[in-house]
Amino acid sequence: MIPLSEPLFEGNEWKYLKACLDSGWISAAGPLTSQLEERFSHLLKTEGMVALASGTAALHLALKASHVQEGDLVLVSDYSFIASANVIRYCGADPIFMETHPETWQADPLALSNWLDRHASRQDNTCYHLESGRKIAAMIVVHAYGFPADVIAFADISNTWNIPWIEDAAGAIGSKIHDQEVGTFAPFGAYSLNGNKILTAGGGGLLACKSKHDETYIRHISRQAKTEGAHYIHDEAGYNYRLPDIMAAVALAQSERLEAFLSRKKEIALQYRHSLPHLHWQKHGPESAPNYWMLAFRTPQKTRILHHLIEHGIQAKEGWYPLHLQPPYRGSLFAGNPANTIDIYNQVVCLPSSVGLKAEELEQVISAIKEIE
Repeated sequence: MIPLSEPLFEGNEWKYLKACLDSGWISAAGPLTSQLEERFSHLLKTEGMVALASGTAALHLALKASHVQEGDLVLVSDYSFIASANVIRYCGADPIFMETHPETWQADPLALSNWLDRHASRQDNTCYHLESGRKIAAMIVVHAYGFPADVIAFADISNTWNIPWIEDAAGAIGSKIHDQEVGTFAPFGAYSLNGNKILTAGGGGLLACKSKHDETYIRHISRQAKTEGAHYIHDEAGYNYRLPDIMAAVALAQSERLEAFLSRKKEIALQYRHSLPHLHWQKHGPESAPNYWMLAFRTPQKTRILHHLIEHGIQAKEGWYPLHLQPPYRGSLFAGNPANTIDIYNQVVCLPSSVGLKAEELEQVISAIKEIE
């Protein structure tokens, strides 16, 4: 079976893991977690960086640092993995799902702006939902499949309406807009190191922070909010969200090969698109450079193609189920028209996109699609 997205371990992973085990420092108290943070702070050119247990944990703490509270509302992309909405509920808040653009599959800033003009008001530097009177406390913008969302437009909406925003860059390490790393435009950018991402630690995440104050606070509450210089005194309800050194060892080795991984991902994407130009591929702006984490296209023959690929030993899958239709979120507020997300889900096919995808495997996938197309 040709896998959908699997990691590639051909660097210093074993070397760094052995050094970690030999030292006995396998928890977050060891030196490798700090080294990982320093490395990614340098790679992404951001002021602060905190290594955490997952990308979900990174999003959760970003909402906490953005002062999202129980009863608030939070805008979030509708086409995304469910973690993007779950973290809102962790804070006792509720989501407002944003309309999806049919070509980019990202949240549509123009549709959101129009919705806010009709359904929101700004009072005392706070944005409120008119019908419910509830505060719109934050906005999570997802970079779907590693393709950059329109961060310039969302930054403008954030400033106009005074809505703090967060980039969910879970699958977007290495993606850029105007040569700036995705995840570094908003005050917070959350990344995932899950096993199916370009860089992995088997799990884990990173949170980029624009201010050292935010970095210090995030680090504090990620370690159970333990106070310095005192035994078992904790100044608030914190979280056990630290990234262990043993996982940082793998991530450090992976990070050394980021440029090679990105180059191979682009090669795979270009070959898919050159060989199958008639397919409706996910689009991005001319100023953006995606990392091509997950390569996907839209087709009215989704079910037929998926079955055909699986029968030929090719692991392919459908896209994300619309968040507003997920059982925990049915009946939630929606900013715009949900039909686009439904249409995308009904048509998207995700293809094998592994960094280690061999040339002959890539040709096998392309040939299988040509057979049915």
